[in-house]
Amino acid sequence: LEFVQSFACVVCARGILIRESEGCNPRFQQYSRTECAHVGQRGLSQRCSDREVLPLCFKRHHQLGPYSHHVLGKQFWSYHKLNRAGLIAELQELYRKEGGEL
Repeated sequence: LEFVQSFACVVCARGILIRESEGCNPRFQQYSRTECAHVGQRGLSQRCSDREVLPLCFKRHHQLGPYSHHVLGKQFWSYHKLNRAGLIAELQELYRKEGGEL
């Protein structure tokens, strides 16, 4: 989870995985701190695995905004034109390249 939190919000960054440590990027503005959003498949009232998380900013895109993951649910990905499965796979590959094990 710490690895995922090192990235900027994927919505603010327009679907690109960018490290927050890369500093201010003129292509996007992030609205609040990054959180790990559990976005994978799950059963009712259950949270998915920590292997299926993506970085989202807390105030606007994870929980609180009108177009956030918690408000839109499954429609979140099509609304923001993001490939959820592709982003999860890309993040997992980056984690493996940095020596992490899934």
